[in-house]
Amino acid sequence: MDTATLLNLLSGNPAADARRGDGNGVGGGRVPVGHGMVLGLVERSSFLTPMLRVEIVQVPRDQQELIAGLVDEVLSYGLTGNIVPDFDPQTGLLSAMCEVPREASPALFEESITALLAFAERWRDTVTSLDEVRRRAADRQAQDGDDLVWG
Repeated sequence: MDTATLLNLLSGNPAADARRGDGNGVGGGRVPVGHGMVLGLVERSSFLTPMLRVEIVQVPRDQQELIAGLVDEVLSYGLTGNIVPDFDPQTGLLSAMCEVPREASPALFEESITALLAFAERWRDTVTSLDEVRRRAADRQAQDGDDLVWG
């Protein structure tokens, strides 16, 4: 998908959505990017500049405390670049956000999307890995009767 089309889709341009013709109702600035992830452009008064946002995964209720702690830990150490993870405890949605200057060139915009999607995929894999870690821990507990506490 070329950058101009992606920008139209992210800005919620109805003509661009109609051209897609996928009939899945995704539009208004939200574009599916594979693996169940959705990319969007968020403009709120609380943000100084528009934010690219990838919805990574809906975290199962029993993992939410663990994920929230992981996000807090990463944020406390700080990150290189301008990509940050975000977890909404109200909805259980894990996402990542990236600042995009309004005057960004198509090349910078494309670079930001690529970096954001790579980050989002790592976080999706992390959540999957944590799920596997918890499953193995539960199996071990069932086998040897230890009381392991997670979260």
